[in-house]
Amino acid sequence: MGDVKQVIRQLRIQTGACKRLTNDLKMYIEEKNDYIKRLKSLEDSKADKYKIKTQRELLEETCAVLLDTYGKAKEAYAKLDKMMVSITNGGEETIQNSEEAKKSRCPTDNNARGSKSKEKTVCFSNIQ
Repeated sequence: MGDVKQVIRQLRIQTGACKRLTNDLKMYIEEKNDYIKRLKSLEDSKADKYKIKTQRELLEETCAVLLDTYGKAKEAYAKLDKMMVSITNGGEETIQNSEEAKKSRCPTDNNARGSKSKEKTVCFSNIQ
């Protein structure tokens, strides 16, 4: 897999990418849920059609970004898993015992690794 320092560096970069994408995913899920609440509130209060339409458009945009981020996170985790398998199979103890390898085994709570969560509402239902 190459030079030990280079492998550890790539592992650190990939772990950071996974963490960042997972945080982005959580943020977009919260944003989506906020938009859903606002939309329901506007519909219940029989607000102006323009406001409802605008809120619906914002929700749709958030869902599009959420789906894109989910796909990127899934790819990032797949790449990280592939790196970890090659490190484990490579037998390089220096890398296996490095702090980066330990962190990358579980950089987050694995929500973006394809596990199904309670957040599968509205735009999240057509994933996988």
